[in-house]
Amino acid sequence: MAETDKRARLAEIQGIVLFSGLDENELEEVHDLAIRKTFRKGQVIFSQGEAAEGFYSLIKGRVKIFKVNLEGKEQILQFVSPGYPFAEAALFAGKTYPAGAQAVEDSAAYFFESDGFRKLIINRPTIAINMIVTQAGYLRRHARTIEDLALREVSGRLAGYILEKTLDSSNFDLDISKSQLAARIGTVGETLSRTLTKLAEKGFIKVRGRHIEVLNRGGLEELLLGAE
Repeated sequence: MAETDKRARLAEIQGIVLFSGLDENELEEVHDLAIRKTFRKGQVIFSQGEAAEGFYSLIKGRVKIFKVNLEGKEQILQFVSPGYPFAEAALFAGKTYPAGAQAVEDSAAYFFESDGFRKLIINRPTIAINMIVTQAGYLRRHARTIEDLALREVSGRLAGYILEKTLDSSNFDLDISKSQLAARIGTVGETLSRTLTKLAEKGFIKVRGRHIEVLNRGGLEELLLGAE
């Protein structure tokens, strides 16, 4: 491998949250285990129930993690952004992937084979600590998703999504399709469209194409809390 290519790969690896704070020698060890893979938009990276041989860290694009029930309905668990790992459960528990992963944009990721990576983190506790912190964040998000699906109406789930996307501003552009958003909040496209219209008619939001502006944050917060 050319030296310039190696430096570029090391820079990509250094940008992954699991490997923040590692020194040059530690990054070299990670580099030696990393296999760079690219995926086309729409390509399935692995399927639910497939044999799990390792995990991935995304460096470009976006990946959705999803489950499919017996009726074939898809529930999106999360979208993975560059810098973050996915399928880490393959390291410690189970022989199969508990969910599927699919590239929603042209993407690139590093693949780490489980056995080799387990040996690495025994000697590099910084990586293990970073993994614990990352997993804690995932657990909080998954717990919120489960609570939403179990306890909230579609309008409340959608309100929660909009509120989360507008923590730092009053508006945002949808960066996923409406069908993906519907799957993310556990509903179907028609219901999502009706709910968006309902929120707009109530004066809570304004929708222009993919752009959503919050007009009444208090109203959305009441929906989130279950007050119809």
